Amino acid sequence: MDDCAIAGSEKPINSCNMSFAELAMNHEDSWMFTWDDEHKIGNELIDLQHEQFFNLANGFQKAVQDREPLSLQVMIAKEILEYSRFHLDRKSVV
Repeated sequence: MDDCAIAGSEKPINSCNMSFAELAMNHEDSWMFTWDDEHKIGNELIDLQHEQFFNLANGFQKAVQDREPLSLQVMIAKEILEYSRFHLDRKSVV
C-alpha cells in the first residue's frame, strides 16, 4: 500500500496532497481510527495514552466531517497538541 493511502478505504486517497480536513470530508462516515491490541506496546499507561490519541483524532475527524464550527475544530486540534506534549513529557520519564 502507498504510504499516503488510507487503509480500509475502497478508493484510497492520497493524504500526502490533502489536508486532514479534506481527507475527513471525502471519506465515508464509518471511517475512523480503530484502536486494537495490535497497537499496544505492552506498557499499560502508554497504551492508554495512545488509545486516547485515537479518541481525540476520531473526535477531530467527526467535527470536520460534520462541518462543526471552526472554533470547535481548533479547540480539538489544540487539545491534541496539549495531549501530545503531556504524552511526550510522560514518555521521557518512563
